[in-house]
Amino acid sequence: MLQWWRRSTSVTAATIPGRSTPIAVTATCTCARYGRGRRAVNAVTYRCPVRAPRRTLACALAALLAGCGSPGTRSVTFSTASGQVRLQAAVADEPHERARGLMGRASLPSDEGLLFLWPDVGERTFTMAGTLIPLDVIVVRNGVVVQILTLEPCEDSDWASCLRSVTVPADMVVEANAGAAADSGIEVGSRARVGS
Repeated sequence: MLQWWRRSTSVTAATIPGRSTPIAVTATCTCARYGRGRRAVNAVTYRCPVRAPRRTLACALAALLAGCGSPGTRSVTFSTASGQVRLQAAVADEPHERARGLMGRASLPSDEGLLFLWPDVGERTFTMAGTLIPLDVIVVRNGVVVQILTLEPCEDSDWASCLRSVTVPADMVVEANAGAAADSGIEVGSRARVGS
């Protein structure tokens, strides 16, 4: 099931009529998840009392960052000829999360990965710059694996030389340890489903 997240944030100040100094700052992060015509909304609100301006600003900023972080991990289940294969994958659905990917990770547990979700089908490009481990890139379109690439780390300091393109349009990609797809029987044509 294709799902994606939309976030909005707001910071409001509560004041006493006639005074310009706020008595409290409220930071609200609303996360809405869409999929199959349904919408689920989670709102996280933090109330930061105004005692010292720097503390209030730090409280509001921390609230927004904590409340609007990644929606966490999701399970991705692949249906293979030998049965079901499940990975726990961190979700990279924001541009900065997608750009960072698995850069700097020295290792990755065998049952974990990184999940990229998009609301549309399109061509995708990945970089291996700063990535320390080889990865399988499992490319999915409309719930079916359409391509599997094994990418090696790129030690070149030029980002452009480390770009790798997925050759078929996709709306979901899972990065896992190199060899994970072959070892678990995931192949082109396998079904993929994102759970909670």
